[in-house]
Amino acid sequence: MPAPQTSRTLPVPSARPRRIAVVGGGISGLSAAWAAHRADPGAEIVVLEAGAQLGGCLRHTDLGGWAGAGADAGAEASLAVRPEVRGLAAELGLEPVFPDPAQASQLYLDGAMHPMPQGTLMGVPGDPEALRGLLPAADVERVGAEVLTAPVAGDTAVGEFLAARLGDAVVDRVIDPLVGGVYAGRCRELSLAATVPALLPAAREGTSVLEAVRAVRAERSAARGANVPGTQAAHAAPVFLSFRGGISALVPALEAALRAAGVRVRTGTRVEALAPRPERRG
Repeated sequence: MPAPQTSRTLPVPSARPRRIAVVGGGISGLSAAWAAHRADPGAEIVVLEAGAQLGGCLRHTDLGGWAGAGADAGAEASLAVRPEVRGLAAELGLEPVFPDPAQASQLYLDGAMHPMPQGTLMGVPGDPEALRGLLPAADVERVGAEVLTAPVAGDTAVGEFLAARLGDAVVDRVIDPLVGGVYAGRCRELSLAATVPALLPAAREGTSVLEAVRAVRAERSAARGANVPGTQAAHAAPVFLSFRGGISALVPALEAALRAAGVRVRTGTRVEALAPRPERRG
């Protein structure tokens, strides 16, 4: 007769926590580290940033004293309709603030603040006279004497296209701060189709940019505004959201949350290479 079998519980080897390295401590890296922690709170996570400070494109400045409360240098807002930043803010305990759509935006040029020119589309003017006071008279005249260039096939760089049409000055002093600020790049390297698609027909057909801007602005409803902060009607729904202290407030909030969660955050640590490590057995 077989001996009775007894049941016993075999010990389960403890699973090693996952080890995750996030290379780069910009807003993308910090957000990735936070998402990794939320997905696996037991993971061992380290953020490695080559520079001396975190945040990447998100920076804070007082503009040499012109912005006493501080201002964002780089990205300055998030689209209010996007849920990602709202969700992250809620997790971090940040309260969104919505810039007044009727409040006039300003342009920082030559060490001083200037009213944003009216009648523009992402900084591209419909009326050259709106640029008086921002550009020398000769450059204003250059904008008014738009040079119709040959039609382009497909896409083109927005800055190069507009410089050929309207001159370098308006691109470098007015258009680039807006387009480059929104898309975190230089407008001479950014796609026209991706940034100001309303002007793509003018590029492809060889027609006037100034007339295209006027036509687009005339067609857009007051509720949507002209795609430029500070030009929407007072009753328009908020287009952008930020936080008290600027959108860059995300950086210290993320850093504090990560450190509180046990994530290691190291600055001044450059990653120069990645190499596979032999698989450990046993």
